[in-house]
Amino acid sequence: MEGQTAASEKSIRHSQSVCDGEQEYVEKRKQIILESLNSLGINCSADSVPHIALLASGGGQRAAVGVMGSLYQMEKDDLLDSVLYLGGISGSTWSMSSLYSDPKWSVDMDRAVSKLMNTEVDLEEVHAWLANRSKEEHFSLTDIWGVLTSAAVMKQVPGQTYTHLLLLFPIWLYMQPFRKYVVFYQMDLRRLSEEASRNATNPYPIYCAIEKVCFSQGHTEGKWFEFSPHEAGFTELGLFVETSLLGSKFQSGELLEEKPEMDMVKLQGLLSSALAEGETNKEYISHWLQLPGVENTTASQPDDENTTASLPDVVDAAASQPDDENTAASLPSVVDVAASLPSVVGVAASLPSVAAVKEYLRVYKALGKVVALTRGIFKDPSALSDLDKLQKLLEDADIIHHNESTGQAESNSLEEKQSYFQQLSQRLVGVVDTWSQSLPEGSLKRHVSVLTAQVLPLIVKWEWGTLNNFLYQYQNSSDSPCIYTTENLHLEDAGLLMNVPYPSFLGDKRDIDLIIAPDYSAGEIFETLTLARDYAAELKKPFPKIDEKILEEREWPKDCYVFEGKDKEPTIVYLPLFNRDNCKDAEEVKEKMSEFSTFQLSFSQENIEFLLETAKENMKRNKETLLREINKAALRRCER
Repeated sequence: MEGQTAASEKSIRHSQSVCDGEQEYVEKRKQIILESLNSLGINCSADSVPHIALLASGGGQRAAVGVMGSLYQMEKDDLLDSVLYLGGISGSTWSMSSLYSDPKWSVDMDRAVSKLMNTEVDLEEVHAWLANRSKEEHFSLTDIWGVLTSAAVMKQVPGQTYTHLLLLFPIWLYMQPFRKYVVFYQMDLRRLSEEASRNATNPYPIYCAIEKVCFSQGHTEGKWFEFSPHEAGFTELGLFVETSLLGSKFQSGELLEEKPEMDMVKLQGLLSSALAEGETNKEYISHWLQLPGVENTTASQPDDENTTASLPDVVDAAASQPDDENTAASLPSVVDVAASLPSVVGVAASLPSVAAVKEYLRVYKALGKVVALTRGIFKDPSALSDLDKLQKLLEDADIIHHNESTGQAESNSLEEKQSYFQQLSQRLVGVVDTWSQSLPEGSLKRHVSVLTAQVLPLIVKWEWGTLNNFLYQYQNSSDSPCIYTTENLHLEDAGLLMNVPYPSFLGDKRDIDLIIAPDYSAGEIFETLTLARDYAAELKKPFPKIDEKILEEREWPKDCYVFEGKDKEPTIVYLPLFNRDNCKDAEEVKEKMSEFSTFQLSFSQENIEFLLETAKENMKRNKETLLREINKAALRRCER
């Protein structure tokens, strides 16, 4: 009873200022910064310590490796202790979550890099984690993705262990870049809130996500979501809850039931879940779904009668990952299925069928990936024979589905068509289930049973990032009504909106003087900057001017740009990963981005080392620029 009373007193914080815990950390961190700046010859007092944030972009493994190189060089150049905040998004959070497992990582980056490359994860620990999570109310694909990114298997882990993990989830395909190394990230079972009581040795961490419903419906104030050791919540709405209570049940601002805080494994899956947004996920809505005349008004689009597009137009982000016949199962009849259904999905009136067809294709292709990737690792002839049988069973089932669907196209109602394709998806899962039951007893059968029982149903449902909504019925407001009327939040990769975490660092809340922005993202050079500029303009927040002429250099950029802030605008030091100093021309920039693409199948050890050195060199070349801008930031702060 006492626990319930104490819990009920915990409430939601509504403010546009940082919380007391963060402010206390910041003040302690400033003492370290002050000593660091004085040692660099930058004179400032305790009152004029500049607020400097390093904002690491997304970009999958490229970003995870790149941010390690950038931080490593800053530590070697004695610049890292000048940083007050470290903000991360998407792929860069993989490195951040690992780094912050060490309370003193920023004073020994050699150890940090070494730890990342020489740690293994016990497979039984992975299975135990999944078993526990599967019992929770909101077990979703975020949990699966989190454990895979946390236990990414590389070189020294036995191939059989890799296969067992592979069988857990078809989107393991996206973890292929890591398979040639040791485990890149440990199973980190600590909670983010545990960092709240640490000393200020490291920059204060801010992790960023977006809320799926507000993102899709266009409510700007409700889109951006941030996590810190002290609290989590909506940046623009100024509504936060203690991080330890995120996921607990609230209603009308009162805590009804306290739930355990998610660990860093799940948080990591949530922060890097770009796969969650189906319309931007080409891997599952493949380019060969050429359905002319389809009006694209799906759940991920706002209800706007003028918002129409063909499916090929909305699947562009993963164009850098080709469908390689050597890395995916041959799926010839799926194309025929799509091509044979113009009357099912060719008019706006049949929109429910579009989602059902896409669901079928997603499940079918995911199963094909499992078969193909598993074949590439198993050496046992009997296992390979069993996998051959499964592939043939899936192909035969797909041919049958194709033939049946031809008769369905003209006569059935919309509801019947939608139900039909959902049944086809379930039948595909049933094929795998029946096949797995025929396997001899052993590890292969045991791990396939995990796939069929727990993971494939989640793929069909395609649910990500579900948490209890701490703002449920919090208040009646016309602003972002989707936030207050739903019992659950759906958080996902913020890189879908903007691939650098600028929103958490704009405006008065953290009062940033200088942003250091190494950009490892896959979009056009300067795209993250222009998106942030437009976001700031919409919300009337200060942002430095970007000269349009500089944007003309996007195809072959310099290695460093300084966008100088005035008054309350932050100055931004922008550092593109591939640039004129490491690429001879624009064509080589394109080649490098292709070679190190976000979704490519494999990074060699040589390529990992190349990325690390490239990021280090970018920072090293621009040390004097950084020192100059840090000094200017201190002077500006002093003049306030």
